[in-house]
Amino acid sequence: MTSVQLTGHRDLRGRSPLSLRRLALTSAMVAAGFAGWLAATVDEQPVASSPRPVTAVVAAPASVGSEAQPPAREFQRSGQIVALSDDTVTMATDGRLTTFRVTPQTTRITVPGAETFAPAQSVVVLGIVRDGVAVATAIADERAVGPDGPPMDYQLPV
Repeated sequence: MTSVQLTGHRDLRGRSPLSLRRLALTSAMVAAGFAGWLAATVDEQPVASSPRPVTAVVAAPASVGSEAQPPAREFQRSGQIVALSDDTVTMATDGRLTTFRVTPQTTRITVPGAETFAPAQSVVVLGIVRDGVAVATAIADERAVGPDGPPMDYQLPV
């Protein structure tokens, strides 16, 4: 009987059992690697590339019982400073203006040698909504953070 081999298919008859085991082991390793990669890249919640919107939290009146107020929601914004005062900072992000309350507890991260922020400066603001007001918990110069910024452990005590 004449054997016809189709294009792209190999005839495995006549191969040694060792090469068949190697083929099976290699196939299993490739399948396990792919399954591991797939499990590592699948995320339950997609990561949003745009800033999350600020949502107002309405303070509920004190009630009797075990009802707890939901925790405040944290958010992050990147943009340019439009206006600046001692207790507020207003920034523009994608054409939207957002004003944040600045408190004494607000962390300010600037480039070395700079002490304050200025209008038209690009910053990243981490904030939280408290009683319907956006409060900045940290303001960072974009040049001082991210992949081009200095290491963040330079001010830790030794």
